[in-house]
Amino acid sequence: MQFKNIALATCMALSASVAASGVSENATDIAPSVQKRLVQLDLGYKKTGLYLNALVDDAGNLTSSAVVQSYLSIVSDESDDVTNKTQPAAGTIPDTTQLILCQSYHSMALSGIELNAGFVNHANYFNKTERAQVRRGLMAVNDETNKFFSDVGKKSLTYCEDALSLDNQAIHTSIRDAARALDPSKAAF
Repeated sequence: MQFKNIALATCMALSASVAASGVSENATDIAPSVQKRLVQLDLGYKKTGLYLNALVDDAGNLTSSAVVQSYLSIVSDESDDVTNKTQPAAGTIPDTTQLILCQSYHSMALSGIELNAGFVNHANYFNKTERAQVRRGLMAVNDETNKFFSDVGKKSLTYCEDALSLDNQAIHTSIRDAARALDPSKAAF
């Protein structure tokens, strides 16, 4: 776990140095915004996972509603920094920046998959309304992930496109499984 934290900190530092290197008016301008969003999702998934574990362990007086609100706050927070910037053209992002973004995407994917597995395993803690809310959040993540993969990953992160594709497939599988488990019609209350 410490290695992952060190790797993430290194990636963030490299990302910041790329952003500060004076590169302007080109496709790498989007890199800091993308990096920020990936880190937001990664940390948000971890936080929500901790809340879910506390709920299951009956620790910390957390409610299922708090878990849902934590999840929705991060998945609905897609930044205009990313969505309103011109998407980079193929070959315009340096390999080192590509590697940083790909590693951040992979870390975010692992955290999201872990959280989605928690939703699968503990769906019974959520009522019909909460299940529907989380499912809407899952669909928002699915849409955002697809958009990133098609607009940025496949076109501009060619250095690690195959790894991104594997992450993307795993994310979609975990979202599908979580959405099925959280079907509101299966709620006991």
